[in-house]
Amino acid sequence: MTLPAGTTIYNKRPLPDTAEALPAFLGRELNIVDRAIKDARVRASRSVTAAFTVTLDDELVRADASAGAFAVTLPAARQAWGRVFQVKNVGASGTVTVTAAGTDLIDGAATYPMATQYQNVTVQSYGTGWDIL
Repeated sequence: MTLPAGTTIYNKRPLPDTAEALPAFLGRELNIVDRAIKDARVRASRSVTAAFTVTLDDELVRADASAGAFAVTLPAARQAWGRVFQVKNVGASGTVTVTAAGTDLIDGAATYPMATQYQNVTVQSYGTGWDIL
């Protein structure tokens, strides 16, 4: 199959002349677009002072337990496969406990307590649980 001469896609880059070359061409182009999107994306940060469940749109949760201890619950690992979340205890006092949803575990434990100001944990889902990075 031959593509029409002069066919172009975004940024006026000509498509390859043969269908066999198209997958490699599109792979390179999509990789460029993907990198640009990741570089331009603003990191989602949320501040909380009470029990909270992390959403798939969150990346950093700044938790202040000065008024009393509470839990920050991670989403189900199967729904967040590959996602990375960071939870930071920013309160001068109080314990923030990071909790896994359902039967998920965080490095083998159901919870990860943080009692020290500025203590933080970064976790990544592997589909059935969470790894601490």
